[in-house]
Amino acid sequence: MAEANNGELVKTTDPRIIARASEIRQQLLQFRFDCFRSVRPAIIPTAEGLRPRSRDLLASLGASLEGAPEERGSLLTFFKSCHDPRTREPLDSPQDALVAVILEICHAYPDLFSVRVGGDQDSLAKNTNNSCAITGNGPSSATKQSAACSTLWGFTARTELEKTGFSG
Repeated sequence: MAEANNGELVKTTDPRIIARASEIRQQLLQFRFDCFRSVRPAIIPTAEGLRPRSRDLLASLGASLEGAPEERGSLLTFFKSCHDPRTREPLDSPQDALVAVILEICHAYPDLFSVRVGGDQDSLAKNTNNSCAITGNGPSSATKQSAACSTLWGFTARTELEKTGFSG
């Protein structure tokens, strides 16, 4: 993909684009429902050495590649060389503390929509530092690490929510 310089392109926030996207989303959802029972996880015989979670992911992704052995082979190569080895490594202490804090927040506030990464007493960074101190790992630069880990794990929206009274 390349960036376009065409100033006449319609923005993604245009009501016509939003309406069309909604139609396409509904069509894709219907297609998924229509095909749900006919799609089976792929059986990839050379995947035995992968961890169970990696095998499950590979089988699910491979299901869409029925009749495409080259693509399945590429997917298997990725799982064996990149994905599976990385999931075998333990998290470092600050990441481990961050996961513990996120799980604690999710269980304590199940309706919470978002959390603050840094800034005040109830932020992820502050709670992560507290967790590191409690486990004897000492404080870290948890604000930057919390932001970096959150982004790495796919949590990119940095909005605050006052709905539950917990802003952390």
